[in-house]
Amino acid sequence: MLGEDARVKKALAVVAAVVIFFIGFKYADYRHNRAGGEELQTEEVVVEETAQKTVEEKEEPVPIFVHVTGAVENPGVFQMNSGDRVFQVLEKAHPTAQADINQLNLAQTLVDGGKVVVPKLGEQLPETATAANSLGFDTGGKVNINTASVNELDQRLPGIGPSLAQRIVDYRQRNGGFKAPEEIMEVSGIGDKRYEQIKDLITVR
Repeated sequence: MLGEDARVKKALAVVAAVVIFFIGFKYADYRHNRAGGEELQTEEVVVEETAQKTVEEKEEPVPIFVHVTGAVENPGVFQMNSGDRVFQVLEKAHPTAQADINQLNLAQTLVDGGKVVVPKLGEQLPETATAANSLGFDTGGKVNINTASVNELDQRLPGIGPSLAQRIVDYRQRNGGFKAPEEIMEVSGIGDKRYEQIKDLITVR
């Protein structure tokens, strides 16, 4: 009788060991699958956030208006996008057979409120007029801070780098332009000292 009880206890111990092993195996498998799922979910979130950031970083083009006159079939004001070039607006204006487009810088970036004059063959545009029409400068060679692009402000004005030039453009867009040259001191980063450097080089005409 005692021997039978010992065999029963031994059998129960074996069964219990098997059950414990099975439960442990299932639990380990569950933890592994859960960890893999969480890792996959994390990767999906990272990919989604990266894609969303990329979309947000793509800025919408800003509309600008450019006046084209001279030897073109369709003179007038054209709506373009910031960053467009002279050759792109000429595709809309259609230069005539008498147009001398070699006098123009076809790769020049257009500016809002700018003017492109297309000369005829044999007609020579003054260099100052060409600059004033397409680059945002007036006929006196001054930089028009109401129309000049970021690149032009950076290149033509001493002490004005790309970041500060962008602030000037942002300010005039928010406030409808500058009414007087000294208003440029309202832009963060331009104080009395820097204004003294550029005051004779700028205009708002």
